Amino acid sequence: MIRHWIEVDPEAVDYSLELRASREMVDSSEFEIAGRYFKKVEWTYHVTLANQTRNELNDAQIEYRIVFDDNVAITRTTAMPGKGKNQQDGQAVDLPGMQFNDEIEFKTPVIETETYEYKPTRGDRDFLRDEVKGIWIRVVRHGEVIAEYKSNQAAMGDLSWDNEDEIEITITNRFRDSFEEEE
Repeated sequence: MIRHWIEVDPEAVDYSLELRASREMVDSSEFEIAGRYFKKVEWTYHVTLANQTRNELNDAQIEYRIVFDDNVAITRTTAMPGKGKNQQDGQAVDLPGMQFNDEIEFKTPVIETETYEYKPTRGDRDFLRDEVKGIWIRVVRHGEVIAEYKSNQAAMGDLSWDNEDEIEITITNRFRDSFEEEE
């Protein structure tokens, strides 16, 4: 009875999805010129999504938004004001079909943060620093959010989504793969 009901109305399925994300530093560089200290750090998020529903997940997208404060822009050896607080970068990507226990992983494109500090022998000290606030991830199916993850609830306001950079998604199923290895 339930199987027939799901086949007739597959959108009636409640999905159980596990979302995880961890921020990772990709690269860092710094230099000092005439008492001015400049530092650039590149960050990425490693995102994992697991389908813990007995039903296959089809026709879905994963959307993410990285929220950061862009307080400083460094051009060569000059520091200027950045674009401001609560900048957002992200995209929406179509998910492949995911069976029970399938897991996808991807890394977001790099976000660069900059720090500028000037300690003069006299006068006021200058200090500006960009800061990554967190990531907001949603899984959307037929226009409905079926799972979401926020690494920092306070920093996630109204977000808009775009789809600029390409990312590579790999799919694994450790349970199924363990049987294939034994054969």
